[in-house]
Amino acid sequence: MKRLLLLLSLIVALGAFPALAQESVTHAVTFDGFSFNFPDSLATNVNITQYAGDPTTVEQPGGPEVRHTQFDLYNGSIAQGTYGSAGTVNVYRLADFAGYDLAQQQVNLLQSLLTQRPDLAQYMMADMTSEASNLPFLPVAPGSQVIRARASYVDTSSFQGVSYITLYRLDVAPIIGSEFRYTFQGISSDGTAYVAANFALNTGLFPAEVGQDFDLDAFSEQFEGYLNESMGTLNNATPEDFAPSLTALDALIQSFSFAAGNAPNVPPTPIPQVTLTPTPSSMGGLAGRVWQLVSYGNPDELQPALENVPVTLEFDEAGVAGSAGCNSYSGDFQFDNTTIIIGTIVSTMMACEEPVMEQENAYLSSLQSATSYQIDGSQLQLTYDGGFLNFTAP
Repeated sequence: MKRLLLLLSLIVALGAFPALAQESVTHAVTFDGFSFNFPDSLATNVNITQYAGDPTTVEQPGGPEVRHTQFDLYNGSIAQGTYGSAGTVNVYRLADFAGYDLAQQQVNLLQSLLTQRPDLAQYMMADMTSEASNLPFLPVAPGSQVIRARASYVDTSSFQGVSYITLYRLDVAPIIGSEFRYTFQGISSDGTAYVAANFALNTGLFPAEVGQDFDLDAFSEQFEGYLNESMGTLNNATPEDFAPSLTALDALIQSFSFAAGNAPNVPPTPIPQVTLTPTPSSMGGLAGRVWQLVSYGNPDELQPALENVPVTLEFDEAGVAGSAGCNSYSGDFQFDNTTIIIGTIVSTMMACEEPVMEQENAYLSSLQSATSYQIDGSQLQLTYDGGFLNFTAP
């Protein structure tokens, strides 16, 4: 990650010693025309960092970071980073999203929501087979968005957006009370800026740790129902059932504003571009087709793919995606001539019966470790350590 050499530390209570004796203090922050207020019940300090942005070709979980200004709210003398602080507020220019496909997808999703204004109740239901119920979230988070609760539209004189409680998962496990995030994702009224606020939440509505008698197999079978029940618990709670209070977080969002005619002023430092792969429109013959698995494993004893359980693979500029038989998945990749590298794969977490899950686990593990590919007409073969994945494009 490349950072602009500018780090501004604001100790918001400096010079205001009499205020320290008050029960509640509200702090005001203004930088490059963007302003907001927050009470010391949320945080006492704030760091402001300008990120120059990553090259669009960087391969990392969540994809490359778009240039932005980050306000990091925290307590104590040293900020602890995005997920260790009380929370962050990121300000982006919409013009800077060009070429950042994963981030641009989140922008497009939010713009569509704000234009069509569907009932957000439909998003607060678990569907482990599809990402269509996801709500927008920046920065792009690795994992599956398994919780969306208390979702609502937010309209002010400066912004339109959505706020909700969320939780991302890379595995199937019970939820503990300290895992939730409160987020606001919004676009400025003049259409030039995107603001993403993300704050850590804790609640006693869920246990503080996983019990020692936890049964993963039994839990996996009812995971989707468990998620729906959890979202219902969150939706029926009061704002004061959370720490910090949702009332304080909602007030923070309401205070966001831009000075008239003053869009976020991130210095126009050129973003260095690094070409990692050739990018013909067909991507070496990989793109433009839906590849379906026909066999896999050791070449001396290839395992035929299960009938009536299609396993698919698609390539495009955003990465790889498809169905692993039970769950959908996505990830990033690089290729050069016949060499291929599959990045981190994220999948939904629906549990299916054997032998579907056995095949899915073998497939995703093999795909993740692929090292080369070969295309012969409508046939694609991926080589990994230990065998082949053989596909056809019907």
